[in-house]
Amino acid sequence: MPIIIRDITTMVARRLAQLFRKGFVLADIRDGYFPSLFHEFSTTSTNALHIPGKPYPHVTSSFVQRVQQMTPRTADKLIRTTRRHELHGNRLMPCSSHQHPTHSGTLSINPNYIVEEWTTSISLQIATSSQTNTTPYYHPYPPLPSQLIPPPQWQSAYNLLAQYVSYSEPSTKTYYFGIPIDYAHNFSSTTSMFAFEVYSSREDLYETHLTSPAMQTFLTQIPAASTTGLDLNHYRLVGGFLDSSGRQAEAGVIQDMRITCVSAEAREMLLVVLKGLVDGVEANEGMLTYTAFACLDDDVGARIFGRWKTREDMERFIRRDDVNGFWMKNKGHVKAMEQRLYVPNGKGWLHRGSGYAGEKGRKSKL
Repeated sequence: MPIIIRDITTMVARRLAQLFRKGFVLADIRDGYFPSLFHEFSTTSTNALHIPGKPYPHVTSSFVQRVQQMTPRTADKLIRTTRRHELHGNRLMPCSSHQHPTHSGTLSINPNYIVEEWTTSISLQIATSSQTNTTPYYHPYPPLPSQLIPPPQWQSAYNLLAQYVSYSEPSTKTYYFGIPIDYAHNFSSTTSMFAFEVYSSREDLYETHLTSPAMQTFLTQIPAASTTGLDLNHYRLVGGFLDSSGRQAEAGVIQDMRITCVSAEAREMLLVVLKGLVDGVEANEGMLTYTAFACLDDDVGARIFGRWKTREDMERFIRRDDVNGFWMKNKGHVKAMEQRLYVPNGKGWLHRGSGYAGEKGRKSKL
């Protein structure tokens, strides 16, 4: 059904509505760049593969010019009209940033850098700044009190960093972010953010990514509001798959499970069986990702990272007989276990190129 808004043509309105449905924000569209997109691209106008940070294939310069001329009132009207259409059918994907007032308080950022043979987990306490970005962002989930309040700066700081990584760090295979499911209704109020990153080697993280000019700028912006330094932990991939569809289909829920075993020997026994579980799981029932990792900083830690299309798909999976059977048979090896659920926030990308950890058809070493 065409969405007709005065001040812009029907074609522009319909094209813009498509982009909002894909999770774009107005600022990205006005610039003609979309560094936040990492999932599927629209096939209605092109079959060309989208490269993060490059002009979207089916967005022409004339279209961008019309959007730049659009008044905020017209844009907001289109957003609200698009939402009404979405409520009757298509589901909106999360956009790269969300808008709501920033609040004073402490936020904890917990990025988890998943590397080909190991993983780095970073914890950082952040106190929110009263200053905010002046660029308007639009929230895709109706209804909300305000649609024009910018996100806090500590989240916005990731945008330029991700754009730099997309252009300059091909060895960064995955740059994927999420927000705790507790704040799915309001990303800007989140108390933490999750990052999942895959690198070709350890050097690509420490000698390329962490020492890059963009990262140095990022690290100078964050400490002004931080209450702790970086807390690094490392893992290696045990088994599983990162992208069952091969199309980077976006998830509705992300599962991050941390396991602490009773001893080093218990972990070794658990990892053997865990590898069999994650490698043997069929990618069905909405399952998009299921991978397992072993901690390299101690000899008792393990981790599971999973993605599903919907929370219902995840709930169905964790109650399967084979999954429950695995935990019942191996609970003697486990001292503690904790799980957190996240929703994608539209930043970064799931993977690019080939040779990434968890690529289907590529065997991992135990």
